[in-house]
Amino acid sequence: MKLLIVSAFFETHRGGAERVAGQLARHLSQNGIVVNWLAADASRPDEIPGVSLISVRANNWIEEKTGVPVPIWWPGAVRTAWRAVRGAEMVMLHDTLYLGNIATFLAARWYRRPIVIVQHVGAIRFTNRMFRALMWIGDKLVGRSMLASADQVVFISERIADEYREVGFRRPAKIVFNGVDTTVFTPPSEDTATRSQRAALDLADDVPVALFAGRFVARKGLELIRNMAVRRQDVAFVLAGWGPIDPRDWALDNVRVTLARTPEEMCALFRAADCLLLPSIGEGFPLVIQEALSTGLPVICSSETMAADRALREFVRNAPVDPGDLAAHTNRWLIELNAVLDDCAARKPEARRRLSEAVHARYGWPTTVARHLEVLRALRRA
Repeated sequence: MKLLIVSAFFETHRGGAERVAGQLARHLSQNGIVVNWLAADASRPDEIPGVSLISVRANNWIEEKTGVPVPIWWPGAVRTAWRAVRGAEMVMLHDTLYLGNIATFLAARWYRRPIVIVQHVGAIRFTNRMFRALMWIGDKLVGRSMLASADQVVFISERIADEYREVGFRRPAKIVFNGVDTTVFTPPSEDTATRSQRAALDLADDVPVALFAGRFVARKGLELIRNMAVRRQDVAFVLAGWGPIDPRDWALDNVRVTLARTPEEMCALFRAADCLLLPSIGEGFPLVIQEALSTGLPVICSSETMAADRALREFVRNAPVDPGDLAAHTNRWLIELNAVLDDCAARKPEARRRLSEAVHARYGWPTTVARHLEVLRALRRA
């Protein structure tokens, strides 16, 4: 089978969807599928054994100015995509509303290639009114039409599937959770391992560490984390990421900003922290939650994100997020944070190991890849 995978960016961009696309490309190629991966050249791709990379020219000024990752393809990129579709037997799109994905979708329809859409997000509720209106219009007029016309739709979370339950799919939609690299994201073996990770990151051993990882944009809940940092000066808040918001401008002594680029660097942060905070809204199932849990790290996420998978109730704590009432919700998040930090037993190596084992069984890549292979083979037979 010759499969063309299309995403907005390559995995070097560091977003969750493209990292999933990269791992999926690797694993599918190892299972006998000929994989071409097409994405914008806004981030230069690393070579992947067994996967042919097709880098198309694009401008990424929207993300540079606003933090919203939307590459704009140059006209020649569309021609490249159409040629790639013509040489493929099947096309897999990661999300709908990127202009490049729309162009590739039309090419696949023209050449009558079966289309699988892996939908990572729903209609994002941006704080910017113009972006929110454009997202709503695009989702209603374009995104849902693409999902209804695709030969197979795969949702990465129960919450996103529920958001699109009224779409008339050609085949029943599937839910396949993103996979996590269980060879990298493993728990610390003992207390001394955690202390050594903290020492390497210049973090005091006796200070609680609350970690945030992701893009520094409003919908990730950065303002709520700032409020928490103001209220809990005794806690070190480590923010790992990048974006138009710079937490260093908060001028808070207990806030530290770092740029962890590789999975190994992120794993070191997870092992050094006492909990992960992710008060984001408008997401499907953030990969960082699965990666943190895979190291046995306690997680506090938004109540909205909690709906990604019913089984998450066994693994994470949650609290509501409302950008219009951050003061009240800051109190609720501080209650959850206090509960996690007070539960010393949950942070012991044996407890982290048990949590990690349960997460590996549910979200490991072998399980995820097997489900995707079932989808592709069933569609090819049909």
